[in-house]
Parts: sequence; C-alpha cells; structure tokens
Amino acid sequence: SVSEYPLGIGAGVSLSAVSDVGLRSVHNAYLQNILWFGAVLGVILSLAMVLLPYAVWRMRVSSQGARYVKVAVAISATLLLVINLSQASWEGSVLRIWIYVLLAIGVLLIRQSDKRYS
Repeated sequence: SVSEYPLGIGAGVSLSAVSDVGLRSVHNAYLQNILWFGAVLGVILSLAMVLLPYAVWRMRVSSQGARYVKVAVAISATLLLVINLSQASWEGSVLRIWIYVLLAIGVLLIRQSDKRYS
C-alpha cells in the first residue's frame, strides 16, 4: 500500500517485488512515477512531463524554419504524453534516456534553426 512505501518503491522495482500483486508495470507512466518515486515526487515528475509540450509551444522564435521544428517537437512531446496514459515501458532506463536526449536535441534544433534563419 501507499502508506507502507510513502517515498515509492524505487525506480525499476516491480510491484510484485513488494506486494503480492503480480504486476511489473501499471501500464501508465504517470501512475508508474507515483509507484516508483512516491506520491509527492511522482506527481512533480508527472507535472514536469505534462508541462514540457506547453513550454515548447511557448518558446518564442522569429523564423519560419524554427517554427516548423518547434511544432514538430511540441507535437512529438504531446503524443508522448498521450502514449504515457497506456504505456510505461519507455521508462526502461536506456530508452528513457534516449527519449530525453531526443527531446533536448529537438529544443536545440529549434534554437539553432531560429539563429540560422534570422
């Protein structure tokens, strides 16, 4: 129960390791964050994930090329949020790192495109 593990069970630990529930994953990235990191940190991490596309949409750019890249990155991040509702397998450590790296590269591309076309 949540009261037994208020700080979560730890990233990568399956639910079946700490209870008699035979689940490895809850198949929802937001619930998985709460399970692994506890209610407070799980909600903070989930909110940060939800705010990412909003932050990208709000980026100010002056060139058309940067706008195209910005829209592509924002749509990709938004689709990731929707996928997270029914999928948590991207939370594997290697895959998670690559997703974050690709999002960071996308943001850098927005900035670079804006400089190039300004």
